[in-house]
Amino acid sequence: SEPAARWYLRAARWALGVHANDVVAERASRGLDLAPPNSELEFELLALREEAAELAGEREAQARDIARLRANARARDDGVGACKALERAVLLHRWLEDRAHEAAALEELERAAAALADSRWWADAKEHRALYDMRLDEHARALDSARGALALFDELGDARGRVNALDGHCVLPRTLGEGR
Repeated sequence: SEPAARWYLRAARWALGVHANDVVAERASRGLDLAPPNSELEFELLALREEAAELAGEREAQARDIARLRANARARDDGVGACKALERAVLLHRWLEDRAHEAAALEELERAAAALADSRWWADAKEHRALYDMRLDEHARALDSARGALALFDELGDARGRVNALDGHCVLPRTLGEGR
């Protein structure tokens, strides 16, 4: 039932807060057994279980949950959910050093962020693009993306995003020999 699934969601969140990843996965899985299919509740439970899999280094389980997150967001026509799932896919493929799948997920993230017309997601997509391009030695393009992300994070007043974008903004010019 949905109330029980919500209890498992709270229990999984608590377990994540104390770094009990095995408990997170177990509670989230139990909640998923009870959650309505293609619901926001199912998405939240999947997101917690995916995060626990990431922290535990269980990449296959993580990839399965990301696929389910993407399907859930599509079924609900949830643009924000799609961006969250795509960002997780970008991060997974970056960790796996799978450039082709990272690029594909990043392109999908950029399209989803543009469709949302949401500055936060567009800034995150630009930040991911800068990191991707930097690893490909596409420094000028990476610097443009980092500057774009920085401007958007400034507009949003997002200190975390600003620090991350500034890191790329400062590291890239040194890499290009421009100094800072």
